[in-house]
Amino acid sequence: MPKTIFNSTEKSNFILNMTDDKMRDYAFKSVIIAICITLLNVFTEFFYQWGLDLFAIPSFTLAISGTLGMIMFIIAIMKKKFEKNQYIFIALIAISIIFVVISSLNAFLYPNYSPVTGFFGRYEGAMVYISYAFLFIASSLIYNKKAIQKILNFIVIVGLINCVWAALQHIPKFPSYYHNLKTISLKEIHIPSGLSGSPLFFASLLCITLSISAIGTIFSTDKKKQVLYTISTAFFSFFIIKTQTIIGLISFIMIFITFLILNFSCKKSIKTKLLNILIILFPAILAIIFMFMVNSKLYYFDGVLMGEDSYYRLQSTGVLHVKSLDFDIYNFFELYQNIWSNAFETIKKFPLVGTGPDAYIFTQLTKNLTEIVNNVNAFDRPYNDYLYHAATYGVPFALVYVVIHLFSIKNSFILAKNKAKDEYSWINKALVLSIVSYSLINIINSSTPTVAPLFWILAGLSCGKYLKENKI
Repeated sequence: MPKTIFNSTEKSNFILNMTDDKMRDYAFKSVIIAICITLLNVFTEFFYQWGLDLFAIPSFTLAISGTLGMIMFIIAIMKKKFEKNQYIFIALIAISIIFVVISSLNAFLYPNYSPVTGFFGRYEGAMVYISYAFLFIASSLIYNKKAIQKILNFIVIVGLINCVWAALQHIPKFPSYYHNLKTISLKEIHIPSGLSGSPLFFASLLCITLSISAIGTIFSTDKKKQVLYTISTAFFSFFIIKTQTIIGLISFIMIFITFLILNFSCKKSIKTKLLNILIILFPAILAIIFMFMVNSKLYYFDGVLMGEDSYYRLQSTGVLHVKSLDFDIYNFFELYQNIWSNAFETIKKFPLVGTGPDAYIFTQLTKNLTEIVNNVNAFDRPYNDYLYHAATYGVPFALVYVVIHLFSIKNSFILAKNKAKDEYSWINKALVLSIVSYSLINIINSSTPTVAPLFWILAGLSCGKYLKENKI
């Protein structure tokens, strides 16, 4: 006999009568929707040339999957489906959301800005972070190994679609913001950004996808899926270097070193091990050769790309006048010393509640706030995800934010230690590498709605009941 409340109908009590499998299926679907939403930047890429502002599409549609995640959270709480250890991260998420709300209520009223949706162009306000949080929780409800492998496959496919788009961006008339680097008057450079909005963010996306596909290349026992991972690894290796960013280079080095260690420790023939190395290394070398062919020198354009993204793509800052800067834009250490010092100054001014969600740019302006494009040489991100969140949401939030990352990393390592041998055992290693590499690379990069949902999904998977089933 179905459960009901106050003699109401069975349909109106679908939550009470929802089976565990059905609940997990809904959680799985909300996660898949979020993964697919990261591709919606395709509309902004196509229509920007006609002056249409569609930059908000990924952020606003992300709220759909976030809402589904919130519904799953409410159902799971009502049905008492969380394990005791899961209430730790639920408490952390709840505390972080409280800080987000407090920061939003204390945010200044700026032109073209709302604390809920964020600043024009970026659109990474309170709504987006809360969506991340509930995606994290929805992912933690998924503990079927087959479903988790499907999620990882979807993420890899998203990476491949981005790479196909990135390849097309080398065609001169194909939509791209980075055919030329106008900031330094460098033409026909064709730096790929995929569907992430910026080569810097594209590098972060590939950091996640390469982490998954590289592990799948070594350890997957499914022949068809191993072909997918092998092809993907080659594409990801090529384009992560082709972004011509230090972010991409460091990501590749981290993943490649881990790949070498795991590759030589697996029980496969020397021939297979050498072939695996060739699969990940040769495309990267090929990308470097292409870069030399275009420039005759090996340049990394992180600082320039920050300016290209914020001014020429989003109009969220003024233009970068490279010659008038008091630091070398091509010097990695000088660049980050400058933008991080600005972030620390902002944190000192707003230590408890921050500037407000996605309002960092307003502390970097020297002229009229209504004419942001007149403020030259400003950076709307400190390109350190942790400093950025401390500056915008406050130090208390940032501490919780870091703890959530560390909690996810700790749980992913517990998964990686599992010694069970089956066709899904490789996903444990893929989770730990993708979570750790993304968390580390975001020390020199920022989150974005076209990439960050993938991390929060993976982090949630590492903190769910799946952990309990795989614990040694």
